[in-house]
Amino acid sequence: MKEGEPKIIYKSILQYIVLAIVSYLFVLINVFICAGKGWDLMHILAMVFFGVCGMYYSYVLGSKRYKFIKIGSEEFKEQTQKEFEAKQNDLGYFEYSEDGFRVKLKSGNKTVKWNDIDTIISYKVDKWTIDEIVMQLYLADGTTLNLGEDTPGWYQFAKRIKEAMPELPATWQIDIAAPAFQRKTTLLFDRKGRTLEQVLAEMKEKGK
Repeated sequence: MKEGEPKIIYKSILQYIVLAIVSYLFVLINVFICAGKGWDLMHILAMVFFGVCGMYYSYVLGSKRYKFIKIGSEEFKEQTQKEFEAKQNDLGYFEYSEDGFRVKLKSGNKTVKWNDIDTIISYKVDKWTIDEIVMQLYLADGTTLNLGEDTPGWYQFAKRIKEAMPELPATWQIDIAAPAFQRKTTLLFDRKGRTLEQVLAEMKEKGK
């Protein structure tokens, strides 16, 4: 979302109107109960809770910072397509040069040349409702770089590494994606021409 653009809420505006009305009704109900039986902590807390909820829904409904788009509408299709294209073209944490890339990590920035990549292993991580494809880059300096679909700029990275390293299987992401919820550890590239079993055995010896 660009600065100044409203935050998209993929729900019906009617749903928020109903939620605001219901919240205020619960406040009134608790007021009437307390008026008849006396004030007690439980009903006071209920009034505060539903009052805050009502004010939140009212704020969202009246604020220009939010925009409602109904799921399934033409506007919904256009907006999701726009977001998908933006995500596909986003460089995220990456900067690219002719011979490699620079990526922003928690530990700092790291510059990698395509020729410094010795081995690439990819697999899926089960995240309950979805899988995340992860790529491990084993570099010539002995370090390992873990990147995945959750990494900002992943789609451009996956595209550019394939362009820079045509040895990678053309359909590697599709091959790893199916079937769902299986790790599918796959050797995508090894500069020494080793098999996956040989690479994993050597890494085990080295304690990686």
